[in-house]
Amino acid sequence: SSPTGRTITIPESSHWNVAGRVFIIGGTMKRNSDSLNALLASAFLLICIEPEMVYDAGFQLSYLAVLGLLLFHQRIRRLWITPYQWINHCWNLVSLSLAAQLFTFPVSLFHFHQFPTYFLPANLIAVPFTSMLLIGILILLCVSPFTPMAVVLGKVLLYALYSLNECIHFFARLPWGTWQPLQVTLPQCILMYAVILLPMLRLPYDHRNKFRAAWAMIFLIALLRIRSFCQAYAQQQLIIYDISKSSRMEWHAGRTAYYWNTDTISDAPSIDRILNACRQQHRIQKVIRSSYDAVHPVITIGPFRILHLDREPGFDGTPDA
Repeated sequence: SSPTGRTITIPESSHWNVAGRVFIIGGTMKRNSDSLNALLASAFLLICIEPEMVYDAGFQLSYLAVLGLLLFHQRIRRLWITPYQWINHCWNLVSLSLAAQLFTFPVSLFHFHQFPTYFLPANLIAVPFTSMLLIGILILLCVSPFTPMAVVLGKVLLYALYSLNECIHFFARLPWGTWQPLQVTLPQCILMYAVILLPMLRLPYDHRNKFRAAWAMIFLIALLRIRSFCQAYAQQQLIIYDISKSSRMEWHAGRTAYYWNTDTISDAPSIDRILNACRQQHRIQKVIRSSYDAVHPVITIGPFRILHLDREPGFDGTPDA
């Protein structure tokens, strides 16, 4: 934010605009264009412009996906090479998808608490389809002065984009299409990246030490998860939501939530999303909806009795006559 109170926002498309300019500058300076250095330089420039962007999930996922491609694509692709070019081409698409997914799934779990189980077949369709769409859009820009041709090509691209979206939604609607909820804490996310990056490190007695370090980190991740589940089973807390000028109450007893809607307004989908996000964070497994009587607003929660008062802003605290 600037001193005047205005907020500088950078759309995600400019991420790659800056990255592309860094690549071009590296080439014009007649230096060896190091893709990794160019990627990090573009990220550094964007963070300098808006430091808060480092907390943006889209910024993190986009750069981590490209970083995964740069670090792991060729390593995965070289694991299997056949004399058949069409198999190699398919395997190249698979290795692209695996490399990007490998380096983004810890952050994806941390932010969204879910994992797409059909990401591989979906990407095998989406990646080449997206490449063709980009080529088509470039052609559309070239033929834009010729209105009839541009209109026909635009309709074809629109239909192709709609088909791509429907294909992705098809995989999302399949049974077990999403593995959720998966609650991952920041220390667990960091340890996951440490395990992923181990093959890139050079250690004495390389393979033996990497194997031991990987198992040690996996064991530590398991311990952290066990600790978080123990905390979830032991939790006892009252949560009061103030959402869209309405209030909700929940009592978390272990992994069970007792829920009261203290307003006459029924829960909207947007409110349900907020409630579900909080429940996932606290590892709630079961939700029990309890009735609420506005005439006798006393809520009994185990040994506790809670009186819920809701008055107009002008209420002075004196009881009615």
